[in-house]
Amino acid sequence: MTNLETHDMVGYWIDVIGLNGWTITTEHIPIMSVVYEKSIPFRDRYFVGVEIDRELMSARIYHDRPLNGEYVVHELLHVKYPNWSEDQVNVETERLLKQNKDDYSFTRVSVEERQRERSDKYDYLIGDDDDIKPNQNKDE
Repeated sequence: MTNLETHDMVGYWIDVIGLNGWTITTEHIPIMSVVYEKSIPFRDRYFVGVEIDRELMSARIYHDRPLNGEYVVHELLHVKYPNWSEDQVNVETERLLKQNKDDYSFTRVSVEERQRERSDKYDYLIGDDDDIKPNQNKDE
């Protein structure tokens, strides 16, 4: 997934989940930066997690594999509902993905157009290394 596609996807789910006003960034981390017990099967050795700063209304999604809609929705739900159990987040993730499957039918052709629309409309922009940063040039 390209940076533009990641930006578009995160922006879409910020809208759906109701996290407007939050600054959400993503950061790819080296796969070797997470240590797993030998008993964990190789296929289950991946990391996607979120660090949240409620005071600053910001969150960073760390990942050692490419992000997809399921990972983004899951982590954004942790931001929105910090007291929910993992099971509650998993159920709501599945529900939102099913409910929005038709709306979330992005194509490569329209990614750039939506990127321009979103950077004008919202307070975040795509940066290097999948970072989504505040839009400093947004006219209020």
